[in-house]
Amino acid sequence: MAGKKSTMPSDPLFYHVVCDVFVDEPSIKSALSILGIKTWRPLIKLLKDHNKIRSVKWRNGQTQSEEDLPEEFKEELIRDTMAAASFPDLLGEPHSVAPVRRFASMVRLHQDTSNDGSAGHDATHVTLHDYNKTLVDGGANYGFGNSDEMRLLSYASPSRHVCVSGIGGIDIPEVQIGTFAAKIRLDDGRFVLGIFHEYGEIESGNSIHSKIQLQDGGCEVFDDSVLLGGRQCLVHKDGSIIPFDIHQGLPYIRMIYPSDDDLQNLPRITMTSDSPWNPSMYDNSVPDYSIMGHTNDIVQSSTVNSGEN
Repeated sequence: MAGKKSTMPSDPLFYHVVCDVFVDEPSIKSALSILGIKTWRPLIKLLKDHNKIRSVKWRNGQTQSEEDLPEEFKEELIRDTMAAASFPDLLGEPHSVAPVRRFASMVRLHQDTSNDGSAGHDATHVTLHDYNKTLVDGGANYGFGNSDEMRLLSYASPSRHVCVSGIGGIDIPEVQIGTFAAKIRLDDGRFVLGIFHEYGEIESGNSIHSKIQLQDGGCEVFDDSVLLGGRQCLVHKDGSIIPFDIHQGLPYIRMIYPSDDDLQNLPRITMTSDSPWNPSMYDNSVPDYSIMGHTNDIVQSSTVNSGEN
């Protein structure tokens, strides 16, 4: 008797992306169909080719003509495919004699509607829709700024880059290092201009702040929710306090893209050092004997206390 034909898709990850992630995005599915992409590997190969991504087309169901896929759908294709891969880290590596690995946690984010930040400094003129949510990531060792969310002030000189790779084999070459600015509201309602040196410039996805890079810059990062007894804020070395939002367990800083007026008039606070950033300077392993010694202390203390009772 012939065996029952399996209904399991031959490429379950690709099937998940197309049928679950892009279920409500016929334009993206149409674009993949035009390109003849039916499995995961060609999809990843597409995302690695920036020229192909720029020229992706879809078939308009009304006119039956092929048109350029709108930019917001291209960004969604890249972002949601990377998130759906369920890989926890991006690995980055600068172009240097002694490569340093960079990690930036990937989470699925939905960018808030934002404008150019020209609403003014008065808190009464700013709504939630003016803000961008930018992740403070304890699992990242390098900051990345999306130039739609944070204003690029300058590139590092001489030019330096980070090569980001690791999500399902994706390589994002030549991520240029620069200095970014963002308008930030403090806990007392005042606005300041946060200056973020040594950030990689990204074109899509939300900006990411590396917790250890902020700490290196002199900031104290308290990323525990107040519902767990935490402070849920960042304390700058000058005493300024920047509150965090906690969303789905992750801490975010609300930021506004600064206007020309903001650059001229807002007080500036430096968030990260302008020295070339190398997180490996903080590498430290606890020796086994220290762990064992600490464990023995606990055991001995417990024994003494038991004896006293």
